[in-house]
Amino acid sequence: MRLAKKAIGDNLKEMYQEGIKIKVIGQKERLPQSLQKVIEEAEKLILI
Repeated sequence: MRLAKKAIGDNLKEMYQEGIKIKVIGQKERLPQSLQKVIEEAEKLILI
């Protein structure tokens, strides 16, 4: 899970600038709270 958190968190600004969209499917509430927070930030920035 640390890899997913790092990959999204570290590259979020670049993904936004490049027009990359993120869609998380499944039960996000089962993920670690720290990863949920990163996903929430990504979803707010990159509206799908």
